[in-house]
Amino acid sequence: MEEVGQFGNSAIGHVDKLIALHKSAVSEVKRLKEENKFLTEKLTHSESKNQQLIAQNKTLEIAKNVDGGSSENTIALKRRINELVKEVDECIALLNK
Repeated sequence: MEEVGQFGNSAIGHVDKLIALHKSAVSEVKRLKEENKFLTEKLTHSESKNQQLIAQNKTLEIAKNVDGGSSENTIALKRRINELVKEVDECIALLNK
């Protein structure tokens, strides 16, 4: 009978240890979810900033080409303007649907 008591105490000790490990794992999961949320927001902000900088860079390139452009720059500028006009036309077509 004493063996059953020792086995019961041992089992209770293991269960207590498992409960503690579970609580620790749950808190770690919570911390990781919060960190993931923060990093996702940071990534979204960085991607937005990157898109703004790309657009700004394109604008600066166009302004640079307009300012003092050689014939190559003028051709590139005309191509870019045509691309932008096509994009605007596509947007207008989508709005009209």
